[in-house]
Amino acid sequence: MLWRPLRILSKHSTRNLAMSARPGLRVAVVQYTPIWADVERNIKRVEGVTARIQPGTVDLVCLPEMCFSGYAFPDPSQLKPLLESPNKGLTASFCARLARRLGCNVIAGYPELPDGKSEDGKIGYNSAMVYGPEGLVHNYRKYNLFEMDLPWASPGHDFTLLPTPIAGLTTALAICNDLNPPVNLGEWCIQNDVRLLIVICAWLKSEASKEGEPETQTDLDELEEGAEAVEERAGDEGVTAVLEAGMQSGQRERQQRSGREWDRQNVAYWLYRLSDMLLDGENTERFVVICNRTGTEHGSTFAGSSTMWKFMGNARFQTVGRLPSRVEGVGIWEV
Repeated sequence: MLWRPLRILSKHSTRNLAMSARPGLRVAVVQYTPIWADVERNIKRVEGVTARIQPGTVDLVCLPEMCFSGYAFPDPSQLKPLLESPNKGLTASFCARLARRLGCNVIAGYPELPDGKSEDGKIGYNSAMVYGPEGLVHNYRKYNLFEMDLPWASPGHDFTLLPTPIAGLTTALAICNDLNPPVNLGEWCIQNDVRLLIVICAWLKSEASKEGEPETQTDLDELEEGAEAVEERAGDEGVTAVLEAGMQSGQRERQQRSGREWDRQNVAYWLYRLSDMLLDGENTERFVVICNRTGTEHGSTFAGSSTMWKFMGNARFQTVGRLPSRVEGVGIWEV
């Protein structure tokens, strides 16, 4: 099989240098389809595209959940040889090299070796490592495991803040299904004054997107216009009104952009799950980066649609950047 080279897909900035006292936030999001169970080849592909990022130009490079191993492992024994330590191994070496060269933070999802006796017969953790120019900064273990994690992974214990802010912003990290209950991640972020939330994913394509139902094709720009028109509300009722306003405004006929669409149902759902941050009444700027993967493994198709939002409180937000669902490459976004 031939693999297309990854590309720098988009460079987008919403920053007003004359008016902003904050230094700014510059993020590179890598969205691609890993070659299943081939860590070395995947690292080479990502090294090729990140080589075109110049030192000092980004604060963060973000890669998806289990970004070099692949995600779908019907038999845990297939995954066992790919387990790594956050301190050494192919993924750690890649992250350390890239963080030193660019002078930034690098986040990558990976299957982690247990650091002691395995729990309940499980072989490891679904984890994310964070490297800075000086080395390992943080290691996070997925708290709310998805059904595909359950045969092999033990859960992490809780959400935590990164010990060092990124771009001066109090930062938290989550993995994919952590967006779902039982814990309200958005509420936790408000309680802990998180200003930058990073969620790395192997999020599956929505059923409605697979079926091509017309109601899933609502333009998120229109949804966002509806959101900004909604006055301050509290709780789920408020964010439901936000989404409905966008959906109603998007009923008019629109041209399909084959291969360039994002998974609108999933993007709207992510926004819903973060409703506490969206509807916060404090007018505090908070940023959300969702880095997802593309492709299909063992019958599971992933949604892509990596997104960066700026939340401004009271249901006001901007989409800083977004990548289409099936396109591989890097989005570089600045606020």
